[in-house]
Amino acid sequence: MKMGCFVLVTCSLLPRLGLGQSSLDAVLSTRAEGISEAPRTPISQPTAGKPERLAPAQRFVCSGRFTLEECKQSMFMLMKPLEKYRAASLGEWKWVLVRSEDWNHLLLAHGIRPGVPAITLLEIRTTLFDEALVTGPAGRVSELMDEWQLGRGALLDLAVRHELGHALCSDASERNAERVAKLLEQNKPVSCDGKGDALR
Repeated sequence: MKMGCFVLVTCSLLPRLGLGQSSLDAVLSTRAEGISEAPRTPISQPTAGKPERLAPAQRFVCSGRFTLEECKQSMFMLMKPLEKYRAASLGEWKWVLVRSEDWNHLLLAHGIRPGVPAITLLEIRTTLFDEALVTGPAGRVSELMDEWQLGRGALLDLAVRHELGHALCSDASERNAERVAKLLEQNKPVSCDGKGDALR
């Protein structure tokens, strides 16, 4: 398995990339004919008793030319690993699926290498995913699978864990995100500083 740095853009890179909230909105909307928001389907999470609902403040959005049905189906696939790794603990957060065609333009416009499948923007509590992680054009899926030497399911799982590493600890560090991703994979408590109290 390729274990190099899983380079994902975080808020510390925003000024260098010129990727602030307004420019991000512009990039996503210039090529998008509309934005579909998936219904807020509750996601259960394992607890000592009853499953909990996903935090109401969490939003699931499809940016680009998704029909409502496509958005629902795609989000269902994304929600599985988010549920598995207890993304509800983040509270308010936005999860956005971006059409692969628009994703490529986004990466190109900001000089980000093509193999990046997800971007976390900590300052606006948003994570974007290339739709190829769940559905999408076979060509783009093949590119990502070749880049990471992983199947689509494993790559989605890795992307979600890594992004949660940034989000759970509000940390732009790639090294820390990789460490947290491994803890999540091993179902171990997450510690943001590597030695302090674990997040529950």
